[in-house]
Amino acid sequence: MVIDEAHRLKNKDSALAADLRTLRYEHCHLLSGTPLQNNTTELWALLNFLDNVRPPCSGRGRRGEEP
Repeated sequence: MVIDEAHRLKNKDSALAADLRTLRYEHCHLLSGTPLQNNTTELWALLNFLDNVRPPCSGRGRRGEEP
């Protein structure tokens, strides 16, 4: 999956982030032309979104938890 305008995910509680977390995909790329402005909260939100990607064939939940 390729997500353009990924800066919209900087708010971890946004409706877009919640909707995208319900999808299953093997790879995810975030594209954004908007800089992070040295804000670690924004960086954390984007990295956390990527970290919570569930590989469809692993049989495990987020962060290795059993389903």
